[in-house]
Amino acid sequence: MSKRSYTIKDYLRHRLDGHKPPLACSAETPEQFRDWRRQFIRRFRKALRRRPESVPLNPETLMTRSLPGGVRAEKIVFNSSPAMSVPAWVLMPDDGATDIRRPAVFLIPGHTGNDVEPHGRVVDTTSGKAWGVGLNPDGSPCSTRYHNDIGQALARAGFLVYCQDFLGFGERAGTPEYMRNLWNHACNLVGQALVVFDEIDLAAVHYHDVVRGIDYLASRADIDPRRIGMMGCSLGGMWTNNVAALERRVRVAVSCCSYSNLESHIFRKKLGLCAAQTVPGLAAFADLTAPLAAIAPKPLMMQVGRHDPGMAVEEAAAPCREVERLYAMLGREERCAVDIFDGGHEIHVPAVIDWFRRWL
Repeated sequence: MSKRSYTIKDYLRHRLDGHKPPLACSAETPEQFRDWRRQFIRRFRKALRRRPESVPLNPETLMTRSLPGGVRAEKIVFNSSPAMSVPAWVLMPDDGATDIRRPAVFLIPGHTGNDVEPHGRVVDTTSGKAWGVGLNPDGSPCSTRYHNDIGQALARAGFLVYCQDFLGFGERAGTPEYMRNLWNHACNLVGQALVVFDEIDLAAVHYHDVVRGIDYLASRADIDPRRIGMMGCSLGGMWTNNVAALERRVRVAVSCCSYSNLESHIFRKKLGLCAAQTVPGLAAFADLTAPLAAIAPKPLMMQVGRHDPGMAVEEAAAPCREVERLYAMLGREERCAVDIFDGGHEIHVPAVIDWFRRWL
């Protein structure tokens, strides 16, 4: 009698066993890499094609705040697509300068959580951008957990920092009663709601909103559009990988504790996927390392915490070392760094600041 399979884990194991994605990067020469990257980017864009339509941004400044340590904060909002507006915080040095075009860092926050469930999902306004920059929607202080106050630290270091809410996060989340406050289920519920009309999917919405955020950022007179970097942790790291690979305006990237090992991502104790970080069909033609590889030859730092509860350091570092090999093959070793630090699922702030200072 043939073996019966019942669970999603059985199905995923069946799909992965012996599967060799046709566009996994195995380039051995710069010419092979350029050819691979061209094919991958074309297919990757196609996977994200179910995007909303764009509308005029119509940006508006909602409030300003002066923060300790010489940081000025502006809360802004713009329109991204029909019936969708995006709130964001913009932080910068509060030095009174009006004629400086600063380097800018687009900060993408990760899933938020608490001390018991560091990857858990808090469905209220004190998530998303609030955790990235340490400010609640009303401008009051907010604890930042594994983001380690990176937004304000970068602003104190001289950068303009931009951080927005993804759909389902922060001010773009529903109430706990409506969204069901269960681990990553909020992302999955939002993803299901979008496909009710079978027009767009959540990954493409996130990509669209980030691109519109870059549009807004590049329109500001106080930043240098030729010096835009991007960084994020966890979910934010994965979207940094995706956008930095596709978007030419992103010149430098830092990916912190992002999961670039698909097998570990789906076969550890908890299924690690959610609609917010799942590009439809990606595994059919590539792997999670591919967006990281496609960032080359832009400057890229990849951070791995030795004590990250979500993935063993060896599993997390192996794909990063493969990307590091690609940079060496391209003759761009100095533009790639793997920062394995003594920490958990978090951002190693000093190394991030040093990297952006060097390359932006």
